[in-house]
Amino acid sequence: MASRDLQCGLADNSLLSYRTGQRHWARTCGHFGWGIVMRASSPPEALACEDRMIIFAELLARTVAADSIRSYVAGVRSLHVVRTGRVPWEFGAPALRLARVLRGIAKRQAKPKQKRAPVTVSLLEFWRTFFDLSKPRHAMLWAALLLGFYALLRKSEFAVPDRVEFNPDRHLTRQDVQCIRSSSGSHVVGVDVHIKFSKTAQFGDTGTVPVAANGGITCPVAALLRMCALDPAPPSAPLFREIHGSPLRSSTVVQLLRRLVLATPSLARVRLTPHSLRIGGTLALQEAGASEAILQVVGRWRSTAWRAYLRFSRASALSWSRRMASPRQASRPRSEALA
Repeated sequence: MASRDLQCGLADNSLLSYRTGQRHWARTCGHFGWGIVMRASSPPEALACEDRMIIFAELLARTVAADSIRSYVAGVRSLHVVRTGRVPWEFGAPALRLARVLRGIAKRQAKPKQKRAPVTVSLLEFWRTFFDLSKPRHAMLWAALLLGFYALLRKSEFAVPDRVEFNPDRHLTRQDVQCIRSSSGSHVVGVDVHIKFSKTAQFGDTGTVPVAANGGITCPVAALLRMCALDPAPPSAPLFREIHGSPLRSSTVVQLLRRLVLATPSLARVRLTPHSLRIGGTLALQEAGASEAILQVVGRWRSTAWRAYLRFSRASALSWSRRMASPRQASRPRSEALA
């Protein structure tokens, strides 16, 4: 039981990354003849352990990105926590040399980073032509894109990470989406999406995201109803599932967006990822006039991290640029304004 709970203490993606780091560590230990689990009972021994971790990080830096190296080092740290209950290279103090080496690797590898572009409603409308909605799989993928955009979902909230087993207690199922009917009960006006587990809700503090029908070609509610009609499934089945019944995977969403980008001339040299759906939904809400409080609630943020997604459109930037001069011009003497 304790071992299972130790694993459950990590998010799915963290667990996968840690396991990869631990495999790299095992290969490094085999090459140098080190024991996989290190122990230290004095500061000199702790420094020797830290030296091994520095060597490990430097070797990884030849082929692995800095962010992944940091995660792999954390994986080795986790291995020691599980096996011995302590971290041998942190003998009563943080490993300052290792931390500086990791920063150095990150600086050495640093390159200009292209920002993830947002998905927009106009893009979704253009992409609609690539989907044959009479086909169950096309209807499923289309519904997943729309729900990800309009519900501001993280990738792991609507697609199951690769190599992670589908768990109906954590991942979205058919019964997690409930229709909201009009007061007369004659038609569906929206859906409630019950999020059971996410990056910021890992301790049972779940939430429900209401999503309205909009009557347009990008209506997420119509897309969900169409998908369910074409592919009826038990309540405990994955909300989005392939023809053979397996859940929609994160890698499938990544591949789908890559194909859509290649088919969209205006997106040449643009970086789109599954998170672009969440970014685009946030921007659409902002442009619709949503307050900061609404943005934070709808996106289920517990910090102000969402502000990093906010960007001006070109039209908004030009509008505000004109407004910068307006008060000054209004206050000038009439003769000067006419000059």
